[in-house]
Amino acid sequence: RRVLFRSIFSEAVEEDYLRKSPARLLRIPVLKPVAKPFLSKEQIHALLKAAGGVDRLLLRLIFVTALRPSELFALCWRSFDPEKKLLHITESIYRGKLQDFTKTTDQDSRRELQTVFLPESLVTDLVEHRKSCRWNADEDYIFAGENSSAQWKENYQHRVLNPLAKKAGIPRVNFQILRRSSATHAQSMGSAKDIAAILRHTQPSTAALHYTQQKDESVRSTVEQLASFIESEEA
Repeated sequence: RRVLFRSIFSEAVEEDYLRKSPARLLRIPVLKPVAKPFLSKEQIHALLKAAGGVDRLLLRLIFVTALRPSELFALCWRSFDPEKKLLHITESIYRGKLQDFTKTTDQDSRRELQTVFLPESLVTDLVEHRKSCRWNADEDYIFAGENSSAQWKENYQHRVLNPLAKKAGIPRVNFQILRRSSATHAQSMGSAKDIAAILRHTQPSTAALHYTQQKDESVRSTVEQLASFIESEEA
């Protein structure tokens, strides 16, 4: 906005509408980068060790699929396809209200934006969870709260995530940090498009700008590989 004002007033001065620009003393502040924490591999293991039962399954699902909480708590059993090892993401939930769209998708979105691939281990555990849980009809929520209702992320944060973080010795854990952790650790395992697909972003650059963070060990490994490449060329 300051840049716009300066441009407008500068033009007014050039056209002799003003003698001096009122915006000449405006200074654009230097903004410090905002810290975007993520969990290390050791912290992820500690958090999973601290959790148990359905909460551990829920956390594993987030770490592997990077589901948003609005998508996670909207998952019904009809969304789960164990034969094809998929979750179909077509709905989201906000403050208990189910919506037929998500943050980045609606009914007309590309199929890949509505598809979440699952590893065999999670498929097996979800199947077992359905057998043992009370609410297991197609229309029931996979991670249902009391009386089969959908859980609220704020309540889950206060009731489950905060105590688990304290138990695991982790300063802070929230859904954004969990999702960012998935993106950050995935960067050494797949392409930018793969990560975008996991996060269900329409543009790979979104993950790079807002989710994928620098890992010192990954940078060091890259430097070592680059040095090996250069030195082998010199030889």
